[in-house]
Amino acid sequence: MLARQCPGLLGVMTVLVWTVPATAAAPEPSGNQHFLGIAYATEDGRELYREEHWVSRKQGREARLVQYQCPDGSPFARKWVRGATDDPAPDFDLYDHRDQYREGVRRADAQRTGAAREVYVQKSGTQRPQSVPVPAQPGLVIDAGFDAYVRTHWAALLASQEPVVPFLVPSRLAVYDLKLSGAESRPATAADDGPVYRFRLKLDAWYGFATPAVLMTYTASDRRLRRFEGVSNIRSANGGSLNVRIEFPPSERYAAPSQEDINAAAAQPLVPRCAG
Repeated sequence: MLARQCPGLLGVMTVLVWTVPATAAAPEPSGNQHFLGIAYATEDGRELYREEHWVSRKQGREARLVQYQCPDGSPFARKWVRGATDDPAPDFDLYDHRDQYREGVRRADAQRTGAAREVYVQKSGTQRPQSVPVPAQPGLVIDAGFDAYVRTHWAALLASQEPVVPFLVPSRLAVYDLKLSGAESRPATAADDGPVYRFRLKLDAWYGFATPAVLMTYTASDRRLRRFEGVSNIRSANGGSLNVRIEFPPSERYAAPSQEDINAAAAQPLVPRCAG
């Protein structure tokens, strides 16, 4: 059974840097997409890593490939997300080749687990994987499904409602309640390419004051994630946390990819470490 509370809640918020998908949040998403996000160190503005996204949609289904890359473009981690279009709780698999970390949600052996799906984590190549059934919880949000949640609740968020979102954190095999608030309007700037809204995500608990908030900036015109600000669970060379600002600039939105483009990206080998 999934836990609802545990110590060390910093990690609950850091999972969102993997989660927020940086894809268009338009009311009627359609077509394939290809774009890049660049993560910078908050303290000095150094480029730390990149994340490149390929999204394909067909017959009401969506598949998303995300490659996490060194600054030189070499991929070190890969994530696949699969589900219905606008699915708030899709299946996914994340693999980081640097320490062979893996986590995700997949279809389960119902006879073995008694559940339709299971959440799993393997924290290194030398550790055994762990898994538990995914709870049949109304409104559960998983990984990139957070973007679908924002899209389908956009009007309520702009009306200053502050929903509590039950969010699955695979690294902890647990569900946590997160409060989404803000909807703070910001004027148009050259960098943002138009007016934006900024949202705040924070743990909904009495001890939430002790956990860092995540800030997400969406463009008002097409509801694309423009900026992410928070703690990354992409680790530093010494295993420490990274405070990041991830930018998704309009200049890094590319032509719609073909299935061949996506297959070629998925076939790229992952590197065990970044140069330097």
